[in-house]
Amino acid sequence: MNNIIGILGKKEAGKTTIYEMLHGILSFDNEVVKISFASKLKEMFFILSGIKKENLNNSDTKKQLFKDKPIRFWLQSLGEWGRNIIPELWIDTALINLNPYNIYIIDDVRYKNE
Repeated sequence: MNNIIGILGKKEAGKTTIYEMLHGILSFDNEVVKISFASKLKEMFFILSGIKKENLNNSDTKKQLFKDKPIRFWLQSLGEWGRNIIPELWIDTALINLNPYNIYIIDDVRYKNE
């Protein structure tokens, strides 16, 4: 059985800060791994736009324009598109191949089904 902790909150509410605190506490006895529901979504957007996935974690980058709309708009639209086709798409892609001995922390939970 996998040990998964999800941190729920609105954008810039401190979810990653909580992850860092939990990582510091839990990593003494366990392998703690951060996973993201948005990881595959950001990879898809990179393929479409050429904007590197690492840059998409920056709030300032998300405000920049791509095709006359903020990057955040495109990420949200792509996320909604995926959820409309398969409601658990981003969950399923994030939880592939987990090691049952690790503790996983997800710091980008935003929807009830996540």
